[in-house]
Amino acid sequence: MKKMILVPDPLKQLIAQQGGVFTRQQAIEAGITRSVLNRFSREERWYSPARGLWSVQPHLDWMARVWGGLLLGGDGAVVGGQAAAALWGAARTPKLVTVWTNSRLRHQHHGHWQFRLGTRKAADDVEPARLPLAAAVVEMCRSGSVDDVVGHVSRAVGSRQTTASEIRQALEDCRAHPHRRLLGDVTHDHDSGAESPIERRYLIDVERAHGLPEGVRQAQASRRGFTDVAYEEYRLLVELDGRAFHEGLAALADMSRDNGNLLNGNTTLRYGLSKVAGAPCQVAGEVFTALRRLGRLDRRRYCPRCAP
Repeated sequence: MKKMILVPDPLKQLIAQQGGVFTRQQAIEAGITRSVLNRFSREERWYSPARGLWSVQPHLDWMARVWGGLLLGGDGAVVGGQAAAALWGAARTPKLVTVWTNSRLRHQHHGHWQFRLGTRKAADDVEPARLPLAAAVVEMCRSGSVDDVVGHVSRAVGSRQTTASEIRQALEDCRAHPHRRLLGDVTHDHDSGAESPIERRYLIDVERAHGLPEGVRQAQASRRGFTDVAYEEYRLLVELDGRAFHEGLAALADMSRDNGNLLNGNTTLRYGLSKVAGAPCQVAGEVFTALRRLGRLDRRRYCPRCAP
C-alpha cells in the first residue's frame, strides 16, 4: 500500500494564488521531492504543461495561462498587450498570452504564450504583474484597422481605469509606433467626445471634411437620455448607430426617444455605420440641408471625395 503524501499548506496557498500553477523550484522549496513530482504526474494529480511548470489541472484556463507565462518568464516578467488589457477588464481574453521577459526563452509552450524579450514596467500594487492599461492599449494598437484602434481606446477609457491623456502619455514614452499619428488623433478626438468608431468617422469624414459646425457630443437632449451629436443652435440631433439596425426593445427605445425629441422641438437624423463609412459625403449633404433649413448657414464645403 502506497503511503499517502500530503501537499504542504504553504504550497497549496501558493498554487491557489497563482491560478493553479507553480514551478518545480517552488515545489522543491516547499519540501516536495523530484520523486514525488514524478509520482503525482503518473497518478495524474499534477500535470506539466511546460518544462519546469506544473499545474493542478490538465488543461490551463485563462488565469493559469497568465500565471504560467509569468512563472516561465522569471523575475521581472510582465503580461502585455491584449492579455494585459483583458486583465484590466478592457478587452477580450486572447488565445496567446503576451509576456515581456528578460530571459531568452527559445522554445514554444503548446501555443499558450508569446514571449517578447525586453524590460517593461508593471503597474503598481496589482497581481498578476501586467502593463498599465494605457501602455497595454498602445501596444495593442500596433496592428489592426482604424476602427480597431478606436475600439481599443474607447473600451479602455470606458472602463474608467485610464484616460485618453494617459494613453497619449504612454504613446510619447514609446520610441517607435506604426500608428503614432492615428492613435494621437483618436485620443484627442476622444477628449472631444467622439468615443466609438462611428462617432469618430462622423467627426472626421462628415463634419470636419465638409466644414460643418462641430456639434456637442453626448448632449442631454431630453429626460429620455443623451444624443450622440447635437447642433443645439439649430435644434438638430444626429443619432449614430454602430449596428446596421436595431430590433425589438432597442428599436422601440429609439422610436420613443426620437418622438420625444420631436415633441421638444428637435429634428433627429439617424445614420448607421454603413452610411457614415460608405457615403460620408451624402450624409454631410443631408446634415447641411437640415442645418440650412433650421438656421442660417453659409455655402456648403466639398471634400476631395465629393462627386462633382
